[in-house]
Amino acid sequence: MSKGKFFLVFVIALTLVIVLNSCGGQKTEPSAQKTTTTAPVEEPKKETPPETGPAPSAQPSAPKVEVASPVAGGKPKIVCDEPEYDFGEKRNDEKIEHEFIVKNSGDGLLLINSVKTTCGCTVAQPEKKELQPNESTKIKATLTLANRQGPQTKNITVESNDPENPVLTLTIKGVATAPIIIEPRTINLGTSIIDDLVEEKIVEVKGNIPDFSFNITNVDMSSLPQFKAEVETVEPGKNYKVKLIQTEKIEPGTTLSKSFTIETDASLPGKDEKDPSVSFLRKIPVSVYGRFIAEVDVSPEVISIRSNNEDPEAKTQQYLRIKEGREKGLKITEVVSPTPDIQVELTERAPGDYLLLVKNIPMNNSIKDKEIIVKTTSATKPEVKIPFKVIDIPNLPTRPGNVMKGNIKPNSQGPQLPSIKIPPKNQLPKPPPPPQQQAPENKPSETKQ
Repeated sequence: MSKGKFFLVFVIALTLVIVLNSCGGQKTEPSAQKTTTTAPVEEPKKETPPETGPAPSAQPSAPKVEVASPVAGGKPKIVCDEPEYDFGEKRNDEKIEHEFIVKNSGDGLLLINSVKTTCGCTVAQPEKKELQPNESTKIKATLTLANRQGPQTKNITVESNDPENPVLTLTIKGVATAPIIIEPRTINLGTSIIDDLVEEKIVEVKGNIPDFSFNITNVDMSSLPQFKAEVETVEPGKNYKVKLIQTEKIEPGTTLSKSFTIETDASLPGKDEKDPSVSFLRKIPVSVYGRFIAEVDVSPEVISIRSNNEDPEAKTQQYLRIKEGREKGLKITEVVSPTPDIQVELTERAPGDYLLLVKNIPMNNSIKDKEIIVKTTSATKPEVKIPFKVIDIPNLPTRPGNVMKGNIKPNSQGPQLPSIKIPPKNQLPKPPPPPQQQAPENKPSETKQ
């Protein structure tokens, strides 16, 4: 009996285990369903980053595009934060180089048309001639101080399409220090000299840098035979005086424009005799100007006319001034013109002072070797003859307007070019249709292939 009961208990227990296991599997199915239902909730989170991602990246780039491109109808504005450069004090054997930064602070496209500079300074063209808003470029300027002394100021003009400031001025300034100072560099004897001999003039020659000495070895006066030079030593090796003394009478009516040369034995450390800065110190020119008026003072003494090879009928006019010089009480009685076409208007500005307006002067060689004769009451100069001088400068046919008008004329001094004539508009051949009209017909066939 005990074995039967034991077997019965075992069967019952096994049945209960099977039932419990089957119930446990059914309970796990709802939990699996819950996990599958939560998966669709997480899918929108994965889709949101692609939708919101491009928006932040597109917003920062948009302002950059607007700033870089000129606004339609915007105005350019050219500026330079430092338009003036002061190089201070430099020796005149040095070279000054500087870069100006030019910027477009407007909202339109800036176009730099030209960059020009005054004499003695060179300038390189800007790296860019078209500047977008907020864009900048460099303009490099070079100033050579050779043979210069004292304060220096050079201007650079930048022309652009800025409507409010079409011309921007840049400035380089400073002081050029010469090893040898010459004062004055130009001797002005006077513009209305009546005396036969002028007073002596003095030129000071001084050393200007430490540990520098020189001697004046000679003064070349070959171009001024009416003068002599005397050298006085103030301080050996440092300071000298050159006296200019007139020794001969100069013909009245002479305009003197010459120079003499002060020769020295100067040298510069590290530079040989062939260096331009040393060569200048060895031979220093000094200019001399003076106007010795005659009995009748005429200005100008020659009527200079530039020939016009493009227009043989071109005419011009010029003023003359005739006044009493060494002889007082001047009166003009008659003016004789070289041709009937040339007219002269005479105006007495003050007693003994006349202004002549010469009109209808032909700008060609027909006036060459002719002269105006002015008759006066002067005992020593009853007739004043004023000649014409024709300056023949060939006109090169480079302007487009001359080509289009067909009025280019052969130049005897250069290559002869045939004249070009354009027929009337109604006789011009019609241009062929542009190739763009045929392009749409070929493109579809090409893409199909």
